[in-house]
Amino acid sequence: MERDVQSLLDRLQSAEIVTDYISGRSREDLATDLQLQDAIIRRLSRIGEAAKRVSEPNRG
Repeated sequence: MERDVQSLLDRLQSAEIVTDYISGRSREDLATDLQLQDAIIRRLSRIGEAAKRVSEPNRG
């Protein structure tokens, strides 16, 4: 259960960080800023990895 909680918190934290990254940014910023793209992709990857760690009964 603790592992599930930690994985869910990791997903939430990464989503909040992505929100911070894109706050005040335009689509053009995303299209032209490779560093921003990499940062967002890395966080989305972390969300996916954390989702895999959640036990089957707690996936929804």
